[in-house]
Amino acid sequence: MHKSGLPSSLVYGLTILTGASLTLVAAPASADVEIAPLVVIDLSTFDGTGFAPEPAAGQLDSDDWSVTLSAPNGILDFGGTAGGPNSDFSRGVGMAGVEEPGIWAFDVDGAGLLGLGIQPTLTVFTPGQVALRLVNNTGADVTEIRVEYTLWVNNDEARANTLNLQESADHVTYTDVGAGFTSPDVADANGFTATDVVEVVTPADPIADGSQYYIAWAGDDATGDSLGRDEFAIEGITIRLLNVCGNGLMENDEACDDGLANIDTGACTSTCAVAACGDGFVQDGVEECDDSNTDPGDECAADCTIEEPGTTGADTTAGDTEADTSGSDSDSDSDTDVTATGASMTDATATSPTTSPTGGSDTDDGESEGGNGEDDDVSSCSCTSTSDSAPIWSVLGFIGLGLAARRRR
Repeated sequence: MHKSGLPSSLVYGLTILTGASLTLVAAPASADVEIAPLVVIDLSTFDGTGFAPEPAAGQLDSDDWSVTLSAPNGILDFGGTAGGPNSDFSRGVGMAGVEEPGIWAFDVDGAGLLGLGIQPTLTVFTPGQVALRLVNNTGADVTEIRVEYTLWVNNDEARANTLNLQESADHVTYTDVGAGFTSPDVADANGFTATDVVEVVTPADPIADGSQYYIAWAGDDATGDSLGRDEFAIEGITIRLLNVCGNGLMENDEACDDGLANIDTGACTSTCAVAACGDGFVQDGVEECDDSNTDPGDECAADCTIEEPGTTGADTTAGDTEADTSGSDSDSDSDTDVTATGASMTDATATSPTTSPTGGSDTDDGESEGGNGEDDDVSSCSCTSTSDSAPIWSVLGFIGLGLAARRRR
């Protein structure tokens, strides 16, 4: 049973059922079937064993379904109970060609496809109605819905019968929707044949948020004089809101819409966008990660595969670094060493060689050889070069130092 906080505005009195005891229904629960972008009514487990507000296996939920087989004694109101042995509300599972009147679970294709079945007779379902109750909990008024179903008919009798779609805001006054369906009045032996029906239902007044709404299938005799009636079954009932994501229809600017299969971890997200790397959702079976971008170096690669820890995604291979820390050049013919220290080739700038004003002097017999007007103090030259090769003037400087040393000899 659906537990709803919405108060029910409907109060039902005595419900008189065929083959069942009287049931007093004072305030039935609200419908379980909520209007949504896509609603699919599952009849696959219905086995024709009746209706109840707390349905057993194989039964339908009477909070959702109301059935009128004949007036006044064959009426199941919403929230009531109907079924049991020999009840017109619980004929069980059957194939085409049954005789007992009432509600069946018809195997319409002979392979287990079950529909909500009706076998009319002179006194059952002529007229009659099966109603489905919906509730609008969308948070907004609903101005139209699309109703789809497959109508199966076994036209085995020489009598035409109708089964028409209807809608109602109050479960009292019903209005036909569409052209309706009438079976041929000439019998055939084709068994159950299918007709797909699609109708857009536009209520006279919008379905207010929190209110209930009803769609129904109403039947009656049409033409012909056969004592028997054709068999009907309703299957594949689908209700859609229009122009919204999630209804299974490609509308407006949607890139996809898989209906109930829309999911943020699937191929079509909950916003009807095609799943893609970088959208922030990890697509099952396709992506290993998704961090809302396609940037490398953040542990989730541009193709949404997991990067190994420490991977930056950038080229970390630097150019070769060449450093010459010796920078020494000695002349074996001289007893004086000329040394250039600290030469670096790793930067784009160069520092000109400088001489230390306090550098030590090279003397002979305690006398300076400055008589030729030359500065003999050429030690402690410091050169820094950070290009890949020393500038030409640096090379010339080294040659000059060598020549100065030779002149002292």
